[in-house]
Amino acid sequence: MAYQQLFARELKHWMTPVQTSGASPVSADAISAETLGALRAILVEIEEASVYIAITTSIAGALHCGRAKELTLKHLTGYLPASPEVYRRQIDTVLAANMPSDVILRLQAYHARLGYALRLSQAIADAGPAPFQTIRGVEFEKLNEAWHRVCGTALAVIPAVRELMASVRFSRPPVNNEHAEALLRSAKAGGQPCVADDGTMCMPRWAESRVHARQIVQRRARLLTPRGTSAVVIDNASRSGIGLSGVDGLAVGMALTIELDTGEKLPGKVMWGRAGRAGVMLDTMLEFDHPLLGRAGDASAKKPR
Repeated sequence: MAYQQLFARELKHWMTPVQTSGASPVSADAISAETLGALRAILVEIEEASVYIAITTSIAGALHCGRAKELTLKHLTGYLPASPEVYRRQIDTVLAANMPSDVILRLQAYHARLGYALRLSQAIADAGPAPFQTIRGVEFEKLNEAWHRVCGTALAVIPAVRELMASVRFSRPPVNNEHAEALLRSAKAGGQPCVADDGTMCMPRWAESRVHARQIVQRRARLLTPRGTSAVVIDNASRSGIGLSGVDGLAVGMALTIELDTGEKLPGKVMWGRAGRAGVMLDTMLEFDHPLLGRAGDASAKKPR
C-alpha cells in the first residue's frame, strides 16, 4: 500500500492560512459573531470526535502490539470518528477573518492528520487479510502511528481554540469534557485506555453511553451459560452491549450467549450484575441496522456531528 501517496493526496486539503499583506492577525475583541460561531461549531465537532479518537487509538495500539486477539479491524472501523463536515463548512469563515496563525495551523494539522488516519484505516480494512504477517505488522505500525498523531494534534488544537474564544469579551466556550481529554492523553502516551488486559473492549461507562445510543427493547430471549439455559428479558441494547433483567447468579466476567427469538446467537461477557439485572458486553458489535437497535442503530445516530 502506498502510504506516502495516500498522505500526499490528503495534504491537498491542508489549506494555507489567509494573510492579507502586511496585516496583523485580528485582535480577540474584533472577532465577529459569525467567526466566533464558526469556531465554536468546529470546536464542538473536535471534542465530540475525541472519544472516538481515543477508542480508535486504543484499538490500533492493541492490534499493533498483538494483545488484541478478540479485536479485529472491524472493531476499529466501527469506532472511527465521523468525517469533519462542520470543519469543511465553517473553515472558510475562519480563514477569511485573519485569525492568529498558531490557531489556524493547529486546526489544519489536526484535520490533515485525522483525514489521513481515516483514509488509512479504511484502506487497510478494505484491502482484507495481508498476504504475509510482516506486511500486516507494517500496516498496524503505520495505523498506530497515524492515530497517535491524531491524538497529539487534537490535544494541541482544543486548548488553543478554547483560549482564543475565552479571550473574547462575552464569549463562553462550550463545556469542556475533561474525561475525554484524559482518554486522549492516555492514548497519546501509548496507553490503551479503552482495551482491557485480556484484549477486549473496555471503556468507561460514560464513554460507552456517549458513543452508542441505547434503544429500549423489552424483548424476550434465552440465556445460555455454562450452568444451563434460562429465559430472560432484553431491556435495552446498543451496538456494543445489552441490558438484561430476570437473571440470577451471573458473575462479572462470565462468558455467555444471548439467543434471540429469531435464533440468532449473540456471545458476550457479563460486565456487571445486581438485583436481577445485568449488563453484557458483546464480543462482536451489532450492525447499525440490527433489529434490536431500531432508530438507535440508524446511520444518522452512528456518530454525533
